[in-house]
Amino acid sequence: MTEEETGGKKERMTPSNPYASIIALLQEHHVPYTEREHDPMFTSDQEEEMTGLSAKQGIKSLLLKAKNEFVLVLLPGDKKLDTQKAKEAMKTKSFRFATEEEVQQVMGCAFGACYPFGSVAHLRTFADASFSDSMLVACNPGVHDKSLLLSYQDFQRVEQPSRAVMSQ
Repeated sequence: MTEEETGGKKERMTPSNPYASIIALLQEHHVPYTEREHDPMFTSDQEEEMTGLSAKQGIKSLLLKAKNEFVLVLLPGDKKLDTQKAKEAMKTKSFRFATEEEVQQVMGCAFGACYPFGSVAHLRTFADASFSDSMLVACNPGVHDKSLLLSYQDFQRVEQPSRAVMSQ
């Protein structure tokens, strides 16, 4: 679509294969990672069981709509989003969770398979300040049947998310 066809607005390009884009990104930046294939999983508890890591080492990726933009918020798997802190960090008065359709349109993945690599979908990304650079973390690469394990320090180096206290 041209800008003229979208009323002068630039269209966000939905990643056609986020998994392949994430692997290419990690390889481009020489990030060591381990990939684990498993039965499809949809919760932090399932990820903990499949990867052998604690829930706090899992990255929970939440796609939110704040003002007129989508934003990716990353929390440890054992934390819940603190809405007031999130509003403050994003400098917005309100936000909502993305719908199933919006997740597909914006991130190119199924609902529940959001990945923490906001750069792949051209998203502004916030990571909870409780993540530690020394942590080994597990994350979803845009599919339900694979997990990636890598150091949070490498993730931070590649993605450079804004850090803020956003959990309770």
